[in-house]
Amino acid sequence: MNKKSPLLTRIGWLLLSAVVLMVVGLYNNFPIITTDTGTYIYSGMNWKVPVDRPITYGLFIRFASLGFSLWLPVLVQSILLGYLLSRLIGRYVPDITRVQSFVLVVLISLLTTASWYSSSLMPDVFAPIIGIALVLFYDKYAQPKHRVGLGVIIFLSVLMHNSHLILLLLFGAATSVLWLVKKNRQLLNRGLLVLGIAAAAWITNSWVNKNAGYGFSPSSATHIFLTGKMAENGMLQRYLNDNCDTQPYKLCAYKDSLPATAWEFVWNGDSPIAMTGGWEANRADNKAILNGIVTTPKYWLPLAYKSITATGRQLTLTGVDESLKHSWVVFDEGTPPYEEVRKNFPHELPLIPMARINLKTIDLDWMEHIHLIVFILSGLSILLLRKETFRRRYGIAYTLIILVIVLNAFTVANFANVLARLNSRIIWLLPAMNMIVLFREYVLPKLRVKDSGTGL
Repeated sequence: MNKKSPLLTRIGWLLLSAVVLMVVGLYNNFPIITTDTGTYIYSGMNWKVPVDRPITYGLFIRFASLGFSLWLPVLVQSILLGYLLSRLIGRYVPDITRVQSFVLVVLISLLTTASWYSSSLMPDVFAPIIGIALVLFYDKYAQPKHRVGLGVIIFLSVLMHNSHLILLLLFGAATSVLWLVKKNRQLLNRGLLVLGIAAAAWITNSWVNKNAGYGFSPSSATHIFLTGKMAENGMLQRYLNDNCDTQPYKLCAYKDSLPATAWEFVWNGDSPIAMTGGWEANRADNKAILNGIVTTPKYWLPLAYKSITATGRQLTLTGVDESLKHSWVVFDEGTPPYEEVRKNFPHELPLIPMARINLKTIDLDWMEHIHLIVFILSGLSILLLRKETFRRRYGIAYTLIILVIVLNAFTVANFANVLARLNSRIIWLLPAMNMIVLFREYVLPKLRVKDSGTGL
């Protein structure tokens, strides 16, 4: 890519890329929102640290919006994603023009789920931002000043959600060990740096929680989510069946009627947790149960099996958000997003009833089918490349991308929920990388031949 372009020209292309990455939001008539969006707006605009998640994304909304518009946070995160995508394209397609790079961003935005997450008022977009930044951070050709900038991006992105923190810790640990296999000391060095970034993020979020009165921990609600996960995978019922005769846990009364999913266990108003006093009232019991499960050898093999199968199930989900397909999921008056927009961005309130996700006129199935077709066809096309060419040019990048996708699936499947949204937020990096590689290997050579006139 031509790096001598004037600054204003580069900014112009970056803004164009950002707008393209916002295409789903623009088509929707409003940024994509979920029930959790209301919590993030509330926490940021009121400087209130939530009990179950960091305040960071809420503060991002507060400052990026300038207190004026919720389109501005979407624009800022799209600019960041567009910048990293252009850097990734420039790294793996030498001498690509800015027009060609822009075309690739357009294709990635339209043919994957990238635009959905870039257009969402949710921290999910920072998962692929972390993924791309890590690929560039580990690149042996990266300049030190660029690596510092990437480290800052990774650090700030990890602060946005606790799942990102676990993901980065696992990624740093995995690549620190991988150097033994690859005999590549740079992997160890990068891995240790990433672990340092993860540790700094852990300390930062823990310090914020301590000052909010929740104790020195990234989350004071870990016990409830892990217990919910044990309910989902069947280990909670098994443990209660084995121990309720001797341990008077509150949940014993509900051991035969536990919810089927973790999110029902955690959030439903009629869940066993809600019926026994709520999160805080069950903290001691939950911790005792979790400790009993992980320290009892007879549960280790079932736990490992459940962990592997949950991760596998998570990796197969490529849809954007299954909950938004339901006719009854509408963000109208009384819902958290609607009320927070009313309080903080009242001039944008009329846009919510007109949002296509509320009117149910946005075809999520069509979007998901396009993404899946591109995922499969681009992957099959990559298999046609010569093995040596693929390994030499792209081996490390694909290793890191696949690693971050698998670790993301493991993290959310075992510490949160098996949900399509939590997998498709990052798995689109694979078809995106496929498109970049296919452009370099098949399209760019033909364009060069045409430009040089040798084909005449």
